[in-house]
Amino acid sequence: RLAKRIRHRGPDWSTTENVMPGTFLCHERMAVVNPDNGRVVNGVKQPTGEQPMWSHTRRYSWIHNGEIYNHQALEEKYDIQAPSGSDSEVIGFLYEKLGPAFVKELDGMYAFVVVDREEGTTFAARDHMGIIPMYMARGKDGSVYFGSEMKIFAGDDQT
Repeated sequence: RLAKRIRHRGPDWSTTENVMPGTFLCHERMAVVNPDNGRVVNGVKQPTGEQPMWSHTRRYSWIHNGEIYNHQALEEKYDIQAPSGSDSEVIGFLYEKLGPAFVKELDGMYAFVVVDREEGTTFAARDHMGIIPMYMARGKDGSVYFGSEMKIFAGDDQT
């Protein structure tokens, strides 16, 4: 319901997924990195960079808005296998290897949320210049919401 308010931000792909009890990741994607190089699943071409993304163990899930300029260098430095070619893939894999301090490695404009299903925690960050916006609201029931625009929360009786 909330994601529909920002559908215009991602005309290429839209998804909402329950990544752990009480935690949903919604993503509206505008393909910038590798927009035409999709995977074929059951004979249907799928866009690269589908989000939320998952670690190989499915412990971590994440969504990302923006662009990681040095993603290829980070993939090489940390031996990250990013089969889709999406810059978003490095986020979860670096979080898994280095923890929250990995953000010091990032060069780009970004906002992201990483969910650790084992610990039941959520980590959110954005670029140090604040180029990519990230807003947060607390729901009446204690839930936490993140969004790339304030209007995602406007008129919602839960926040």
